[in-house]
Amino acid sequence: MAKPTVLSVGGVQITSTGGQTGALLKSINAAANGTDVNVVPPGATSLPAAPTTPGPHTLVVPASYTGSMSIPSGYTYVIYAGTAPVTGGDGNTQIVGNNLNYTGSAGVVVGTGTGGSVADNAPGALMSFFGNYSVSASGNNDTVKIDPGSPVQVKLTGSGSEVDLGAVGGAASASAAAAAAVIATTTVDLTAPATPGGGADTVKAEVGTSNLLYVKTATDIMATGGATTVVTGTGGVVTLNATGGSQLIFDHDGGNMINAGPATEYVTAVSVPASTFNAMAGGADTIFASSAIGYSNAGGTAASLFFLGGAGAVTVSAAAAETVFGGKGGGSYSVGATSFEFFGGGGADSISGGAGASSVLAFGSSNENLTITQAASTKGNTFVSFGNNDTINAANAAGGNTWQIVNQTLPAAAGGTFTGDSTLMGSSAGSDTFVVYIDGSAPPAHTITIENWQASDVLFISNLASASQSLGASDVAAVNAFQTGGSSSLTLSDGTTIAFQGAKPTTIAHL
Repeated sequence: MAKPTVLSVGGVQITSTGGQTGALLKSINAAANGTDVNVVPPGATSLPAAPTTPGPHTLVVPASYTGSMSIPSGYTYVIYAGTAPVTGGDGNTQIVGNNLNYTGSAGVVVGTGTGGSVADNAPGALMSFFGNYSVSASGNNDTVKIDPGSPVQVKLTGSGSEVDLGAVGGAASASAAAAAAVIATTTVDLTAPATPGGGADTVKAEVGTSNLLYVKTATDIMATGGATTVVTGTGGVVTLNATGGSQLIFDHDGGNMINAGPATEYVTAVSVPASTFNAMAGGADTIFASSAIGYSNAGGTAASLFFLGGAGAVTVSAAAAETVFGGKGGGSYSVGATSFEFFGGGGADSISGGAGASSVLAFGSSNENLTITQAASTKGNTFVSFGNNDTINAANAAGGNTWQIVNQTLPAAAGGTFTGDSTLMGSSAGSDTFVVYIDGSAPPAHTITIENWQASDVLFISNLASASQSLGASDVAAVNAFQTGGSSSLTLSDGTTIAFQGAKPTTIAHL
């Protein structure tokens, strides 16, 4: 445990083991002991009058004092060991309390002990807390310092203010074990002032803190450690710069800038302006994008991404490994070096991969319109037709792809059919294999249209003549007639039609 800092003036002692609060106590202790010190004597029922001689002056009030705590003017330092409500003071007043309960306009407020409450409206006030405090800071350009282990609830209604959620022992390099031992939850509510005057607020979240930030005004958040939850509301732009710890962001406002840390989860509300999300090298991100978002991994070094799209159009620039569920709003996605799995959401989507990018596993969906563009060096994609009225265009993808087409009836909750009416455009590079699996469950009649057929492609119909389903000799005969005849389409007895636009296969493999 950190060594305690003790303020001792006029026989009253105030103690803190918090790094930031301790540093301020040390400074005030040195300054106050060099002043004219007025100690309230035992048995007194009122505070002394305002000093009449030049200052600075210090007022010391022991815990045994039971009279009114309205601070007389003229005292620079007020040291109070009790818990009764304290009022008064001005911008020149510095108040230190053990379990302090204060309302006023002091320039400096320090609260220690088990906790209390402070409401200060001085502009440019400096406040520091170690303990369970409820704090309201309504002046512009305030600074509120909170030590780890202190579940402080802060509400800022001024602008240009800073909340510093300090590191364990005052050092950002504190060990993880030390941080875990003193973690507490701090809640910060940043609300736009009625009369702005100081610019964006700032929050510094450091090692050893677990923080909940409600943000309703322009705010800069710097997170270097701990666990930080950010909830945005209607207000100015929020900028999060994270270099450590983990962040959970609920973006109800949109239009914000998220520079992510090692582990960031982001959830955006519906129908808000697009926010910008910049991934961190080695980071692992989870994005639930109900609205538009721009996800950027400019260096290509983010480790992993789980992305769920919604109604807004999105742009996603590759992490090394990506799992993407597209939304109805559609999006543009670039592929990283390790893996890329895509599940369509019924929008217009494009997937692109340059040299060194991973191959793709992509599922269509009902009303999905998917286009894939790749460098020639990428081989071995897998494309799965899924749902009704889906389109998968792989004309500009690398060759050697496998297309999975399943004629199967699914439960109504799962969509009713695996592959419905579909348009599948093969790679111009050729060597694609189109696999049609027949399971005999008699799906609704539908047409699979295959375009851009190359001579090196293969069509394989699996389970065509199996005794486990109703198809059989008549379908084998239809396949043989298609191979030698002039028709561009093949219709099977379960209502499945395979139609070719342009070239068609002259040989169909089946079993």
